Amino acid sequence: MDESETGAPAQQEVPEPREVPEGSPTLEGLFEAVLWHSRFLMVVPVIVGILMAAGTFYVACVDTVYLLGLASRIADITLTEEMRQGLRAEIMASVVKVTTISLIGAALLLFSTGLYQLFIKRLADVERAETAALLRIHTLDAFAGRLIKLVMLALAMELLHHALLQQYAGSLDLLFLSGAILLVGLAFLFTVRLRRN
Repeated sequence: MDESETGAPAQQEVPEPREVPEGSPTLEGLFEAVLWHSRFLMVVPVIVGILMAAGTFYVACVDTVYLLGLASRIADITLTEEMRQGLRAEIMASVVKVTTISLIGAALLLFSTGLYQLFIKRLADVERAETAALLRIHTLDAFAGRLIKLVMLALAMELLHHALLQQYAGSLDLLFLSGAILLVGLAFLFTVRLRRN
């Protein structure tokens, strides 16, 4: 029966929209994939941080050998009291220097492991180990807080190193040293309070 017999207009067939196959990429999907895989660029600073940490630990080992050489001279009976005092101050300054360099190396290791866990994947060994709480980083806030504490501790040790080597001519120099120590203490205090808040 056609249109002339019924008197009603014939309905036109509407073509169904073509479905995009699930496997075909879109521009948005490609862009998101590029963004997602760009996180692997963080491997570069991770490797650089590990290499710098290895370099700092090597320097600390060399300074430790030099420190042991200084310590072996402290028992020399031919030294005068003034020479012994100077040698003792040099030994203490070397101890502080080795400690500072080791703290910087620890901060670099924390920097590398933190970036890797935040941007690439979590370390399974760190999650299982009970003694690796410092390296267990899940948020950027925790990463920044731990790194700042290590850096501030290294800076405080560096201040102590320079304080041991400094020659103090009068009470004004001691006042400046006290002010510097006070500022470092206040910086630690404010850092801890900000972390708690």
